[in-house]
Amino acid sequence: MPAWKIYLPYDFTISPAVRYAGNAFQGGDNSNTADKVKSYTFYDLFLQYRRTYNNCKISGFIGAENITDQKYDLILYNGYYPYPGLTIKGGVSIEF
Repeated sequence: MPAWKIYLPYDFTISPAVRYAGNAFQGGDNSNTADKVKSYTFYDLFLQYRRTYNNCKISGFIGAENITDQKYDLILYNGYYPYPGLTIKGGVSIEF
């Protein structure tokens, strides 16, 4: 999950993130002679809730990775592997 947070009322936080990778050589191209892989930028956003009731800690999150549905292929010297588009994630945790 993203590293910094925006604190909201009622124990909610929002965590935005930007992931950028510049042009790079293809994986497995040890001589660096093949075309470079193009750069890409992904934008992510997560909403978290965290609260303690007596000795019970409750937390949950919902988030979206690659919210602009950026199309991108991981290019290795031996093939192309597509990255997932928009991805929605969520989870709940209870500790006592």
